[in-house]
Amino acid sequence: MSNNIKYVIRKKIFEYQGDYYSLTDYQIGEIVGVYSSLIDAQHAFKKLNIEYLQENTLSNYNVYDIFNETELQAINQVMIQRTNIGFLDESSYMVDVLPEEFNDVDTFFFAEQLKLLAYQLEEFNDENYVIWNIEKEHYLRLPDPYGNPFDQDDDFCGELIFGKTADFLKHHAEKKRFLEQFNNEFRLYQYGELSELSEQPEQLEQTLQKYSDTWKYENSRLELQRYVQPNFDTFEAVHSLLKTPLYEIRKVDFATLKDLIDLEETREVR
Repeated sequence: MSNNIKYVIRKKIFEYQGDYYSLTDYQIGEIVGVYSSLIDAQHAFKKLNIEYLQENTLSNYNVYDIFNETELQAINQVMIQRTNIGFLDESSYMVDVLPEEFNDVDTFFFAEQLKLLAYQLEEFNDENYVIWNIEKEHYLRLPDPYGNPFDQDDDFCGELIFGKTADFLKHHAEKKRFLEQFNNEFRLYQYGELSELSEQPEQLEQTLQKYSDTWKYENSRLELQRYVQPNFDTFEAVHSLLKTPLYEIRKVDFATLKDLIDLEETREVR
């Protein structure tokens, strides 16, 4: 096994929706620990999640967008069998405070069962890929859930968009959210004859015809079709043929990746 492997613990940034924090809508934020040993990382991961539950109000989290009442009651019964006490009140609502009867093992089991883990454990090496916006000179990120993207003076900074392969946007677990921001970031308009836009005008023409449901070229204007959200393949097929690229995919080592992720804690943009 490679000595370059690092085990990283990152904190989840839950989005507040209505009266609850959503367990299904969150970003992966700052790094809170880096370990060379998986055993050490797992120990710290469990400890952080246990402490988080002990210090926060359980009823603030919307378990109901993941589980129905029958499923919650089933998990509650499991906890009663383990500890002689449950986590639902008489009205089947989550209690505010973690029951004192829960020891650390019970608490972590409870967090896993209800998907209340506030931290994520990830494995990294020195092969990572990020997207650099050439025109705006910054790396692609999700919008800051606590920032204001419409305020020009606000340096907002959301989760860094990255993967472990150069084509990670095709298959990443978060590719839906990543692609949505990717398309928002690169609304393409370029003007000129095909020979001015590309060193391979004939291939560009064929590619535009192939993806005519996504791309439009009329009156020397190249653009995405309105109301279309292209996938990475259709976007890259045209982009790779342009003389003036909008972005580049950069390979970075772990130290560089960590520096970029750490910016999320200070809400900077780079």
